[in-house]
Amino acid sequence: MSFSNWEGFQTLAKALVKFDNHEDLMRSAINRSYYFAFNISVSYAEEHLAFERSGRNIHERILDNMKDYGNREVKEAGRKLHRLQKKRVDADYRGLIKIKKSDAKESIILADEIMGTIKSQINSNIVP
Repeated sequence: MSFSNWEGFQTLAKALVKFDNHEDLMRSAINRSYYFAFNISVSYAEEHLAFERSGRNIHERILDNMKDYGNREVKEAGRKLHRLQKKRVDADYRGLIKIKKSDAKESIILADEIMGTIKSQINSNIVP
């Protein structure tokens, strides 16, 4: 399984937080981190959790799938993805909420932790 298609999203997020605390860039960093974590989670779930990408409400369905069918580590990654999704919704749609650099950094950490969990699951051939 290759995640190289999505790793550029996280690379961009990390580059954006290097700028001074420009709120629009922090919002974009959160968005890119979320979509990095979301897409690698979907790829993992398709291969290991019998998840189907097609259909409606894919963002909610991937959260449910990871929390319902994964082992303890995958369930925790699902909870982190849910936290990251909430941050992304705030960053993308709630303009009155102040987004700080610390919010973007936390999003990057969450996405990296999700990736770490998924890679660990794959490397150890753990099938939930």
